[in-house]
Amino acid sequence: MGGVDLSDQINQYYSCLRKTSKWYKKLFFYLLNLCVINSFILYKKYAPVNKTRKEHNIFRSSVVNAIIQEAVSAPRPQIEMGRKILGEKPTRLLDRHFPNHIPAKGGAKLAHPARDCVTCNYKKSLRQACKRKQTTFWCPTCKVALCVLNCFQVYQTRQNYRAILLPAGENSSDSE
Repeated sequence: MGGVDLSDQINQYYSCLRKTSKWYKKLFFYLLNLCVINSFILYKKYAPVNKTRKEHNIFRSSVVNAIIQEAVSAPRPQIEMGRKILGEKPTRLLDRHFPNHIPAKGGAKLAHPARDCVTCNYKKSLRQACKRKQTTFWCPTCKVALCVLNCFQVYQTRQNYRAILLPAGENSSDSE
């Protein structure tokens, strides 16, 4: 019974409890204080008598200093700022590309033949209900047929253009 009274007595001398609205903070500081008090009682019990024993406030200060020294001497992990680079960017994102009409092949009836838009038909392949979307424009550098209004800009400026073109609920498993 004497150990509990001694612990309560020491707790009253150097209490670290503060008024707070969060119960878990009170509990944390209570348990922290209880650990320090128990360690001080064990220190007094097992410290050699011929060696000068520390008083409670000095013991508490030495514990705090040891914790601070441990935190200061520990190496800090290097935090990298910015986004991680996933790999090499495709050339379609690095160069300047301009839309042109698809050139007619020799002997073709149409001056500007139409091809399936890569991005629109990607959406179609996921939904299966859309009609085929054709365009007469393409990127001569990438050799890809694209609609001029939306698809060309998105395709040439975004790494994962397919995710942008899909509605919010849909996810594609393949990526570029």
